Amino acid sequence: MNRGGDYNESAVRGHDTNSSLNPHSDRCDILVLVYEQPADVGGEICVYNSQELWRILKKIDSRLANVLRSNYPQDLRGEGYGDSKWCLAPIFWEDEEGMKCRYIRRFITDSLNYKDAPRITKEQLDALNLVDYTLSEMYRYELVPQKGDILILNNHRVLHSRTSFVDLVNKRLVHRTWIADCKSIELPIQFAPIFGSVKAKTVRGGVCDAGSGFHFKIGSRILLPHNKDVI
Repeated sequence: MNRGGDYNESAVRGHDTNSSLNPHSDRCDILVLVYEQPADVGGEICVYNSQELWRILKKIDSRLANVLRSNYPQDLRGEGYGDSKWCLAPIFWEDEEGMKCRYIRRFITDSLNYKDAPRITKEQLDALNLVDYTLSEMYRYELVPQKGDILILNNHRVLHSRTSFVDLVNKRLVHRTWIADCKSIELPIQFAPIFGSVKAKTVRGGVCDAGSGFHFKIGSRILLPHNKDVI
């Protein structure tokens, strides 16, 4: 829901604004979006195949593509597991099913606000720019959400973006749920500060949001009041 936030401010989260959101991954295995009220204008969703993205990157510049398997500093937004405000994790990694991806460039950029976080190298920066260019040019699935639509995304296999939107008569309302499903994959150990657990088939992910009055912990049952706005 648009709460009038300025997305140019690093502390403001995208779901509190009506700004366009670049291709990214959420902090979960499975993302579910339920459209109670789509935007009057805009708010389209684009979905990008992460494995196809990797294939294109390798074809364009194999050296830079492999740089994306190195560790990048990432801002934890005060929602990580542990005391650190940032962590190091790769953008792409490989398991027995193929290449997986977790990408949100804004968090990489904002990690530079911490003096103790490592600076990215020129090669890493070039690799990020290649990712953004490729995403802007590659095929994506485009969805104009309708009232009652439910969108389910595997965050390790796809990225998603959102166009800016305008509320004219109705106020856009989309419910977001993060799910750790029973077939969740094992993750690289670097993702422990983000997900809490990196073991396969475990309950993981979630955040602590003091402002909302809810404290989400791994393994806990979460009950939300009816029609609680979560996006």
